[in-house]
Amino acid sequence: FVDSLNKESSRLKFSNPKKGIELAQTSFLIAEKAKYENGKAESHRVRGLIYNYLVEKDSCIKYYFLALNLFKKNNNEEGIARVSNNLG
Repeated sequence: FVDSLNKESSRLKFSNPKKGIELAQTSFLIAEKAKYENGKAESHRVRGLIYNYLVEKDSCIKYYFLALNLFKKNNNEEGIARVSNNLG
């Protein structure tokens, strides 16, 4: 369910970014309860994507680094690569 919310949140980044942020927040809370660290990290990454689209660079970078730290903690190489790509 968390992964589905993250995908939907990302899909909304252009058409309805506010709703995308809300879904990413919901996804994070559910992932936190379930102790699903990669889901938490991806919700942060998606929020970073949305804030990047909204040109809110401080928030964008904040969420990218939150995601990167969680992906590193969990040795998720794909997640690390995706965030690194997002950071440029």
